[in-house]
Amino acid sequence: MKKITLAKLKDKAWSAYSKHVRASNANLDGFVECITCGKANHWKKMQAGHFISGRSGRVLFAEKNVHPQCYACNVILSSNWDSYFKFMEETYGMKTIRALMKLKDLDKSSPLSSSDIWNKCEEIIKKYGSIKYD
Repeated sequence: MKKITLAKLKDKAWSAYSKHVRASNANLDGFVECITCGKANHWKKMQAGHFISGRSGRVLFAEKNVHPQCYACNVILSSNWDSYFKFMEETYGMKTIRALMKLKDLDKSSPLSSSDIWNKCEEIIKKYGSIKYD
């Protein structure tokens, strides 16, 4: 039996989580709006963008940190941060923004262990990996 690496497990967890973020915010026709520019597209053509960047640690799967974004805002405009900040402030308030920033700081001062990341990835896959999206 082939062993899976932590990187592969994290990719699998991110794939499941990203699908959940995009599809669960879509309307009945499968369209979702980019939270930063308002452009609508089918959820399969959108991305799941982070407010506080981080491909590892505590912010990667933080629910209030990840939202549907178009490719242009997420990649070309590097999350379109000014608009993302406005969305976050209006949707969650400064208390949540500060809490997410503290998570990022905690990742720097006290990084998660490989086993903690492994467990979180398994939790995400178990929670979202078997959901079928049309």
